[in-house]
Amino acid sequence: MNHSGEFTYTICCWLLRHDHVSRGSALSLLTRLRQADKERGSWKTPENENQESFVLNWAK
Repeated sequence: MNHSGEFTYTICCWLLRHDHVSRGSALSLLTRLRQADKERGSWKTPENENQESFVLNWAK
């Protein structure tokens, strides 16, 4: 089991909380950043729809 999705949604929420990204751009930013990872760039992040929904519906 890989926990990158959990880490990813934590980072997304932190970025949202501190107004570094908009709700609509948080996941796309993380996808772009993940692609720079040479070993895990192809992994989906967040890992599943529940994690994605958590980020999109997270309240500050």
